[in-house]
Amino acid sequence: MYTFAHSEVVPSWLLVVVAVVVPVAIIVLWIVLIPPFGQAQRSRWQQGELGWREKIWDINLSLLGIGLAIASTITITNSFKNLVGRPRPGLAVVGGKLF
Repeated sequence: MYTFAHSEVVPSWLLVVVAVVVPVAIIVLWIVLIPPFGQAQRSRWQQGELGWREKIWDINLSLLGIGLAIASTITITNSFKNLVGRPRPGLAVVGGKLF
C-alpha cells in the first residue's frame, strides 16, 4: 500500500532519547528533588529522616517499572504486527525469493 521510504521520518537515536532517556531523567530528578506525596513519607522527608538509601530504592523500582513498560510495549506491538499485519513496504520478491 505504501511505497518504500528511503529516509526515516524519525531517526532511531531520537526514538531512544524520547522513549528511554527523557523518562528516566525525569523519574530520577523527580525522586531526588520533589518531596513524596504520602503523609507518612512527607513528614519523614520534612524531618530529614528520608535517606538516600530509600531514594535509591525508589529509583531502582521506577527504572524497573519503565523497563517493563517499554519491553511489554515492544512485545505487544510486534505480536500484533505479526498477527494481523501484511509484509512491510520494503519487502521485495526477486526471482521467486523473498528479500
